[in-house]
Amino acid sequence: SGVGPRWCCVVGGGPMAETRAVLQPYNVAVLGVTAAALALRGAYTGAVVMALVLSLPTALLSAQFGLALFRRLGDAAFRRLLIGLTFLSGAGLLLRTF
Repeated sequence: SGVGPRWCCVVGGGPMAETRAVLQPYNVAVLGVTAAALALRGAYTGAVVMALVLSLPTALLSAQFGLALFRRLGDAAFRRLLIGLTFLSGAGLLLRTF
């Protein structure tokens, strides 16, 4: 999520810490609204909650990996990574339509 804000940050050329400071709260807000909407629709069955619990360790490990990578990257590499991941995400969405 966040293609618009992501591209504004990439094109704006600000430091990566500033980009992260914009994108992270945006993504948390979008995910929070989505989770609340799903809860209101009754989408959280026992099986869904179990799947969420089982996926939590992987999510936490991935977040730690992302933080470690963020600390090692420079501004230019971080910007290239954002562009590359956005491209891959879009390509994945296009491939799903076929």
